[in-house]
Amino acid sequence: MKTYAVYWLPPQGIEAIRTGFSWPALLLGIIWLIIKKLWMITALWTALFILLIVASAYTQKMNSVFLSIVIIFGNFALLLLPGFKGNEWWANNLKRRGYHYVRSVEAESPEDAMKQVNGI
Repeated sequence: MKTYAVYWLPPQGIEAIRTGFSWPALLLGIIWLIIKKLWMITALWTALFILLIVASAYTQKMNSVFLSIVIIFGNFALLLLPGFKGNEWWANNLKRRGYHYVRSVEAESPEDAMKQVNGI
């Protein structure tokens, strides 16, 4: 069983977000961010990637091994970030859009979690 936080907004309905690590966010990255309508985070994430690409090109001209290692670790961290923070970002986005936290439930899937809370 997994833990899901359930959010509700009367016209739109119910959303269930798994707490903790998000494999879809890790594996799909920017595509997942776009699907979840996380526009500001998508823009910031993209800008950071572009910045790291430019910095990488610059460090190759400088032949700086230290800066190259820092950029490699920066890219790695940026790739991992949606997996660790994605569900939290999504929950915060729902709250900003007017969704209300209902409760956390133990369920096998998001659909099961929404069924448990469907009596709102």
